[in-house]
Amino acid sequence: MELRDINAFLTVCEELHFTRAAARLRIAQSGVSQAIKRLEAELGVKLLARSKRRVAVTEAGEAFRAKSRSALRELAEASVAARRTAAGLRGKLRVQFGFMTMLTVVPAALARFKREYPEVELELEPAGTEPQIEALRLGRCDIGFMSSQHQLAGLMTEAVVRAPLVALLPATHPLASRRRLPLAALSGEDFVFLNPRSEPRVRLFFRERCLSAGFEPRVVMVSEQLEVLLALVAAGFGVSCLPALVRRLAFEGVVAIPLSPVILGGVSVVWDATTLSPAGHNFLDVLRKERAKEVRR
Repeated sequence: MELRDINAFLTVCEELHFTRAAARLRIAQSGVSQAIKRLEAELGVKLLARSKRRVAVTEAGEAFRAKSRSALRELAEASVAARRTAAGLRGKLRVQFGFMTMLTVVPAALARFKREYPEVELELEPAGTEPQIEALRLGRCDIGFMSSQHQLAGLMTEAVVRAPLVALLPATHPLASRRRLPLAALSGEDFVFLNPRSEPRVRLFFRERCLSAGFEPRVVMVSEQLEVLLALVAAGFGVSCLPALVRRLAFEGVVAIPLSPVILGGVSVVWDATTLSPAGHNFLDVLRKERAKEVRR
């Protein structure tokens, strides 16, 4: 069943005149007649009663007209939806993010993306680095934000921000007044750190830096949440080291002191280039624009 034949039938139903219907469709009258004959032959029913003076729609034709008009409207809507989805203007975008992500330009990028692409449903979920990598590889996530400085096999990685690590100390700590600290100055301290189950790469990265400074970090408590980690530091349970982005929280009772020499950390955006949707590519464009604005400030 051809769409053009259905359209010809509907036009004749509206005009009740083959010549006028042909003029509207910009085809020959014989073409309209052939379209009606094809439809009637395929359906096995008479759709139109035609005499020299008038054209009437049969009862079967009325039933077919009602359903076919609705079907054509739905098909047109489906075509528009398909084109908008292919252009990244609608659909769903699943984003997972790590504990430092919301201290970067990412919230501004998400807000801008929602304004510019209101038909794309955003699904946001906090997750550690390892769960994000697994979700990306299994197709359960489209875009990830994580504390990673290394390339990941099969995934694309791009830095969102790089920031030097700072030592986080209780405000009452004897070293709290120092302007800079060598990492070795923390060798005798208890550490509060991220849960290694969700952030093993970050934990390994920091441990390697401590070993290079001549000591094994003594981790006495772990946390899944940044605010809890800072609260534990403020309460004196231990010290920690995080990217300088954490200063934006201005957590009471915690001081942030730059490390010397500089150790860089930060946040990266990660995606699977083989499966990323057009909406995902649009989001990356928005993220890069927001990052460029941040750099210019």
